[in-house]
Amino acid sequence: MSRYQFSVIRERLRARGGDVLDFAIGSAGVPLAEPLAEIVRGEPELALRRCTPDEVEAFAVSAAEMLFRVYDVRVDPELVLAVPGSRVAMSTLTACVLSPDDDVLVTEPGYPAFARVAAHQHVRIWRASLNPKRDFLPDLDLLAKAGPIRIAALNYPNNPTGVVLSRPGIAELAARVGSESILFNDAAYGPLVYEGSPPSLLGIGALEGLEQPLAELYSLSKLFSLGPLGISFFVGTSGLIEELREYSDFAWAPLSSLHLQLARHCVADELLLDEVRGFYGKRIEALRATIGELGFQAYSTPAGMYVLCRLPASIAGTAVTGAQQAADILLDHFGLAVAAFEIAPHSYLRFSSLYREADLESLAKLGERLEVVS
Repeated sequence: MSRYQFSVIRERLRARGGDVLDFAIGSAGVPLAEPLAEIVRGEPELALRRCTPDEVEAFAVSAAEMLFRVYDVRVDPELVLAVPGSRVAMSTLTACVLSPDDDVLVTEPGYPAFARVAAHQHVRIWRASLNPKRDFLPDLDLLAKAGPIRIAALNYPNNPTGVVLSRPGIAELAARVGSESILFNDAAYGPLVYEGSPPSLLGIGALEGLEQPLAELYSLSKLFSLGPLGISFFVGTSGLIEELREYSDFAWAPLSSLHLQLARHCVADELLLDEVRGFYGKRIEALRATIGELGFQAYSTPAGMYVLCRLPASIAGTAVTGAQQAADILLDHFGLAVAAFEIAPHSYLRFSSLYREADLESLAKLGERLEVVS
C-alpha cells in the first residue's frame, strides 16, 4: 500500500519551512465560536472528567433534533452513537462487520481513510470511479467482477468533488449491491451544502424504502475548531448501531464531559451551523474567482470546503500529463501546494478553502508567472 497522500504533503510542506502557499491541506479554519470558547475557559476541568450517561443521552437528543432540523430526518436518539473521532468510527465499523476476504466498495475520488482502514481487515477493495460526465455518479460496472459487497462506503458531500447524495444514485447503488450489503456514508461535510437542502442517506433510504442496514457518520471536527476535542457520531439502523455500541463498550477510552458539552452545543445551536456554512461559502466563492483568473477550470462546487479543477494542459510552458506532475511543478517552482488526484482516465487538482487570507492574495499575484493553459 502506498503512503497516505496527505502525510507526504505535510512532510514536503515541513521541509520547505514557511515558504509555501498551502492550498493542499490549509491551516485556517472557522474561528472558535465564543459560546464554545466560554465553555472551555469556564470549566476546563471537565476535560479530566468522564462523561456521564445523562450527558451522553442529552447529546444524542440534541443530535437527533439537529438531524430533523437540517436534514428533515426523524431519528430515535437511541440510534445516535457518539464516537471519539471519525477514524475511530471507521475503524470500529470495519472491525465489527468485516471478515477477511469480504468485498468492500469505495468511491474515487473520495476521502481515502476508509479504504485504508478497511484494507487492514484483509478485505478486497473495489474502487468505483466518480464519472464527471455523469455528475460524478459512481461507475458501478466493476461490480460484475466482485463478490457480494459487505460494505458500500460513500463520502457525500464528496471530498473533493463537492457533489451531494442523490436519490437516483443511492437507488442505483442499492439495487446493484443488494439488501444484504451495508450502505455507509461519511457525511463529514454534511451541512455544507450551498445549493438546496442537505440530503441524508437515512432520509433517502426512507424515501426509497431501502431494506439495507444503513449507517451515516457525522463529524464536528471538520465544521468547528475543536482540535482534539472534536467528536463524531454514528446514526443508522438499529441492528447495526447496537452492534457498534456493544463494541464501543470496550474498544476506546470514554469521552470527557468537555467533549460532550461542546458537541451538544455545536449541534443544538442553529446559528453556529448557519455561520459555518456562510463562512465556507464565502471562502469557496473567493477561491473559485481567484483560480479562475489564473486559468484553472474548476468544476461546480455545490457543497464541501474544496474546489476541484480539471488538469491543465500546461503550466509555465511545460506540458502536463498527470495530476502529480502538475502538483510537483506548482510546489517546486512556485511554492504553491495543491492536492493531486489520479483516477484513470481522469486527473484533478484540489484547492482547499482552509487558506490564510494572505495566501489567497499571494496566489492572485502568481498569474503571469503560472501561465496556466487549460
